[in-house]
Amino acid sequence: MDKWSEGLPEDVFDHILNLCSLRDSIRVGLVRKSWHRVSKLNISKRPQLPWLMMPSNPNCRSAEEEGEEGRCLYSLSDDTIYYGIKIPHVRGKKCCASFSNSGGWLMTIDENLENKLTNTISTND
Repeated sequence: MDKWSEGLPEDVFDHILNLCSLRDSIRVGLVRKSWHRVSKLNISKRPQLPWLMMPSNPNCRSAEEEGEEGRCLYSLSDDTIYYGIKIPHVRGKKCCASFSNSGGWLMTIDENLENKLTNTISTND
């Protein structure tokens, strides 16, 4: 590895990471252990744009039609769609709100119009 990368001050490296996309910051953190530490800190303090959740099949109207395809997540920050994300406890429900930096909480509405807060990470309602 080049000598310049060993002596790069962390604050300068952090500033460089601020100019990168989130995806590139993650990739940079995979190069060296010292870069990983700075990259991880940079990512944790960075404001995150929410991802939009939608059915993989835009024509499905019920839980039965949703099938095994799961949901799609659209990342605004890198303009990428991630297909086939399976979140069983959200299946058949409409997601009407997500709470940024909330640890995975979504507001869902089922077919009976019952509202619930659902945690996509811990599966708590």
